[in-house]
Amino acid sequence: LVLGKPCSPNRSGSTGPFRVTVAEGAAGPTGALQVGPELGAGRVTVSEGGSVQLARDTSLLRIRGPAEFERREDGLALYAGAVSVEGQALIEGAQCEASVDGRASVERFATYLRILVHAGTVLVHGPDPACQVVDRRGRPAPGRTDTPATTATGQPAP
Repeated sequence: LVLGKPCSPNRSGSTGPFRVTVAEGAAGPTGALQVGPELGAGRVTVSEGGSVQLARDTSLLRIRGPAEFERREDGLALYAGAVSVEGQALIEGAQCEASVDGRASVERFATYLRILVHAGTVLVHGPDPACQVVDRRGRPAPGRTDTPATTATGQPAP
């Protein structure tokens, strides 16, 4: 777990376009999102009960509705909802960026991102308390008893 350092220009380390592998109850700027093609530019809205799955190289992103996001070069800008990441991707919030290399769940709230780290590492950059990180590595499936390991102050949790 790495915290508080600025992200590099190629922040996620993963390359190539995102392909849409699941699109249920999701619409983009030109209508219903379709399985198969590269994810284009523009905001995507996922309805309640809908889901979108994106694949690139060895990375997999799963978004469950309700959610709203937009593709970025290295990942997603998350405007509402949550995304599960397996592999490498950059997830941007209003004031926080989380560069995931491993397995994490990222949820957007009005003023901050909550990042649950399940395996691997995450690099966050943003003002405290815009990035809330919960270290779940080596623990059973997340429950509601999570406590933040640290935030983007750069100080590791004890």
